[in-house]
Amino acid sequence: MARRRSRQALRKAGRRQQAAVRQARKVVTQSRGTNWRTLTPSWSFQYLRLDGPYGWRWINPVDLARAFDFLSHTARRKWGEIITQSGGHHHLIETADIVGPARDDLLAAIPGGADEVMSLRLTGRKRIFGYMEVDVMHVLWWDPEHEICPSER
Repeated sequence: MARRRSRQALRKAGRRQQAAVRQARKVVTQSRGTNWRTLTPSWSFQYLRLDGPYGWRWINPVDLARAFDFLSHTARRKWGEIITQSGGHHHLIETADIVGPARDDLLAAIPGGADEVMSLRLTGRKRIFGYMEVDVMHVLWWDPEHEICPSER
């Protein structure tokens, strides 16, 4: 009986923590709407996915060098410039529009998930994906074949 109560208490505490994370993300999203485009990007690799179909472990050395060069050069501009001057190649995507395995991985990586992910086009089909917290993009996936959110062209 006591064991059952402690499991229930743990579940309840977990639900409270997830609710707090969701609320914090709402605040971040609301603040992002007013000023994030005027800020220069920062990159976080805290949630970087190494394994799985979109893991960075599978990137070849040439593409890895290109990716870091791209992130380094992109960090010198403001988010608004990055998005508007890309011709639509860099953009936010609603989580509901990404493929199931990526959506599931996002929920596993980020407690409480995220409403949107950022797609940055490196070359042709190659994309870097992450989720935004104000001006910080948490880099998640390497998508060399444009599979996470295929275009309808």
